[in-house]
Amino acid sequence: MTGLSSFPGSPTLLLRGWTRLILAEFIAGAIVMVAVGAWITVAASSAGTKVFGIWVLTAGLNYVPLAVYAALLSRPGALDAELAGVDAIGELRRYGVRQLWILVPLSLVAFTARGLARSRALLGGDRFGAAPAGTAEKVAADRSLA
Repeated sequence: MTGLSSFPGSPTLLLRGWTRLILAEFIAGAIVMVAVGAWITVAASSAGTKVFGIWVLTAGLNYVPLAVYAALLSRPGALDAELAGVDAIGELRRYGVRQLWILVPLSLVAFTARGLARSRALLGGDRFGAAPAGTAEKVAADRSLA
């Protein structure tokens, strides 16, 4: 069994309700963790507490790229396009372990920056990230190689 075809009904219908919840979770996670981390850091009376506050703050920044991707995937048809040809069950197993990266401060921010830089290099984008017209095929080819 590959993809979400084993689930009854449309995969998009199944996941559409979850996208709003996930988006809200990521936005709230970013705001709350950054705010609490900043508060702990400022109010800290010991070096250990200050380090903990910085960790909470920087781990909270990992939720920002997650929120951006969740917002992008919330657009009509975006989730279907992203899941086309994907072995969803296999991906879920793989992401079970990979989600622990959220605990490493700024790791998801760094991964996102690296991915954006790689995409720009492959697409020949300018220094502002704008890619030349007609480069969607290059993106699809890059995804198939990854």
